[in-house]
Parts: sequence; C-alpha cells; structure tokens
Amino acid sequence: MTKVRTAQPRRASPGGAKETSPGCKPWVRRTSSFAGEWVCALLRAVPVPMQLKRAGDAVVTPQAMTTPVAKEFEGTWEGALKFRETWESDDPLSGGTAKFRVRLARAPNGMVTGVLTKLTDPKVELPFSWVEQKGTSLRFEIRSTGTVYSGELAGDELKGEWRQFGSDPVAVILKRVGTNKDAR
Repeated sequence: MTKVRTAQPRRASPGGAKETSPGCKPWVRRTSSFAGEWVCALLRAVPVPMQLKRAGDAVVTPQAMTTPVAKEFEGTWEGALKFRETWESDDPLSGGTAKFRVRLARAPNGMVTGVLTKLTDPKVELPFSWVEQKGTSLRFEIRSTGTVYSGELAGDELKGEWRQFGSDPVAVILKRVGTNKDAR
C-alpha cells in the first residue's frame, strides 16, 4: 500500500482565501508541480520527500478491463490463503490464514466484474483490475494489492496459484458457494 501526503485546502474562507492544514502552503489547482512525502506502508518505510512536475499533456490509452467470461465462472467463490512470514500475520514466524470471498458477475455482453472480500472484514471490497478467461482457465488481477490469481475450473472449484507483489506462488482452491445468481 503506497500513499502520498500533500497539502490540500480544507475549504475557501468567507474572504476568498484558501485554508490549509497548519504549516502547509495552499494547494493551487493550475500548478505544474506538487510536493509531498512518499510513504510505503507495506515496508514500514520512513517518509521520503518527493516532487512531481508536469512534463506535458496527459495521454491515456484506456486498457480493456476484462475479456468475455463464460457463465460457468459467474458466482460466489470462497477460499483461504495460507501465508508465511508476511505483514498480514499476527505472528510473522508462524504465518497465518486469510479467508476470502470472490464474486464474479457477468454483464449481458459476457464481460465480467469481480471483487474480493476478506471474510474477517466484509466491508472492504477490492475490485478486480483485470479478468481473463482462456478455455477452463481464469486469471484475475487486483493491481491495488499486487495480487494475481490463475486457476483451472474443475467442477465447482477453481484450483490455482496466488501471487502477491511477485512472491512465490501459493496454492489456493476457490470453492463455489451458492448459485451463479448470488454474484449479482
């Protein structure tokens, strides 16, 4: 998880001047640069000063978010990720288990949306950045967490591998729960 801290105006005061956090200069919308601190919470790093400068007009080519996915993949799936010595564990020496739910819902054109929810924190949903099907294989990515899952459909199970931030693969089996209509 990476975040950037910058000075942001709270609101315009009655006189038209902008208020900011104490000790910060006002943020100006038409600026060609901004400065702040880069903090990588995953690595528990010390904040590093940084400055971004505008180098030209934004040129963005949208990427397709999914390929068409067969109806057999639609639905709600649950699985557990056993991890070793990661920041997720209460006891880094013994590792732990994270139980989660995956929901895949198809649009009429066959495109699919998906979200992952930790069963211990169901209010937080992580949307899939990419979903791809090739035959009986399904792959999804959650770029915000560096997660990639690739699995093969075998009845009511997806048997596959989970990678996070380029880690070694961890075997994860997703089991279908409920019916396909539960994904909607």
